[in-house]
Amino acid sequence: MRRRLAVLAIVAAAGGCATTSGGLATADLVAGTNEPFYSMEVTGDRASLTGVDMSPRTLRISRRAAEGGGVLIDAADGAGTVRLLVRPQACTDDMSGAVFPLSATLSIAGRDHRGCARRLSRSAAARRRLTPARL
Repeated sequence: MRRRLAVLAIVAAAGGCATTSGGLATADLVAGTNEPFYSMEVTGDRASLTGVDMSPRTLRISRRAAEGGGVLIDAADGAGTVRLLVRPQACTDDMSGAVFPLSATLSIAGRDHRGCARRLSRSAAARRRLTPARL
């Protein structure tokens, strides 16, 4: 019971509901996976992808579509296409035990990697958009 209450408190604090998309189609997001570690940050029409076995990539978002109660994001660069599916389902990080309000599946080179996601705060997303490297 305590665990369920903790999950609900985290979801409420993140400004979303565990059972509805709550504007995910336009939200700035960050998703992460473990083993292998990947992180994808989606801000506006761009995404950045980092991982232990790759050089950092900056991708252009080609599609954001509602899917399965969440959002499907396709992004591409010269190295290929990456797909991120984010759903409004609570997720527990399998390494740290941290609870996130969203689950994620990140597809790179045809391989799916499951993980967790959260919305980026508006101020964090605004700061990232204004950095010289992103202008």
